[in-house]
Amino acid sequence: MLQGVEVSDPSRWIERLDRVLHYASQQKLPNRPGRSYPREAYVRRPKTTHFQKRKKKSKPNDPEDPTSK
Repeated sequence: MLQGVEVSDPSRWIERLDRVLHYASQQKLPNRPGRSYPREAYVRRPKTTHFQKRKKKSKPNDPEDPTSK
């Protein structure tokens, strides 16, 4: 509603903005289910190792040397 319309008077622009916000507030939000997994957070690292990169966990089925093929 605000795009593509030239409004030279600032008070008219504020009226249009209020109307757009009113229309947007009337819309119904989707009813979405919650997450199906528990929330998880990274463990806070100590300052001494803060800038070290995280090591990836090795998978048991993964070969150690990828060039052995």
